[in-house]
Amino acid sequence: MPRVTYENRLQDLINNPMISTRDKEFAGSLLSYYKRRRTLTSGRVRCVKQLEERYSPEACKALQDLRNNAEESSVVRDVKELIGRCERASWDLGFAESILEQLLAGRMISDKQMSVLEKVKDRNSPKSVADRDFWISGWEGSENQKKFEVMMGYYAHNKPYFSTIVAGHEISKSLGETYVPSVRVFKKVTDGNFAKKVLEEAFRAPKFPAGSAVRIRRSERMPMKIKGKAAAVINTDAPIISAAKGSKRYQVVIIGESTPIFVEERDLLTKKLS
Repeated sequence: MPRVTYENRLQDLINNPMISTRDKEFAGSLLSYYKRRRTLTSGRVRCVKQLEERYSPEACKALQDLRNNAEESSVVRDVKELIGRCERASWDLGFAESILEQLLAGRMISDKQMSVLEKVKDRNSPKSVADRDFWISGWEGSENQKKFEVMMGYYAHNKPYFSTIVAGHEISKSLGETYVPSVRVFKKVTDGNFAKKVLEEAFRAPKFPAGSAVRIRRSERMPMKIKGKAAAVINTDAPIISAAKGSKRYQVVIIGESTPIFVEERDLLTKKLS
């Protein structure tokens, strides 16, 4: 008969359909440690024994009985309905799923958890879901989408502000999908004082339309090699990266050069006709 090792015992625990997500991850960490060291510390051995007691055949039967009873409770039904209303990959969904797992494991919900759960229910009520669906259906091509895209360009150049939202937006673009933020996220990235300055610059008419002849200012902001040089405006809708007056960005080409560069409106002067 083959020798039963801690690797076998931990793998049996991981494969147990009754094990909780948290305990499964813990057993996985113990298994990884054992595979590296081929031994366990006394503390880790004690943890393995505790997990085996927690998920013994008798304990699993009792847990299944608890789950069967829990399935019939109104609280579990409410949480399952809530999960169906939460946005995919949202914090609310993760919280609701953890509460359901806790209930099905026969553990009570604390007063603090219940308070948070009520807030999650409010954010994902049937009316909130209907409003969210309406928001999503009207997103493509809307003014709100244009504002959001401007701010994503700004924050992509000004890390780490809203880095998680920017990363999600960039991943969606790479997959050819449309990123639709929640109303709350949209307001967060477009309502601040810096955002208002950026959006004002982005949507106002350019001082120098495409095709204009301009000259680069002799300011400290500009590299010496292009100061005072004449240039032609190619386009006026480059992503804005500064929240300042005159930060509207242009793509221009220096006369006599072939590679376009990006400059802000405050870096340009009207080129006088000679």
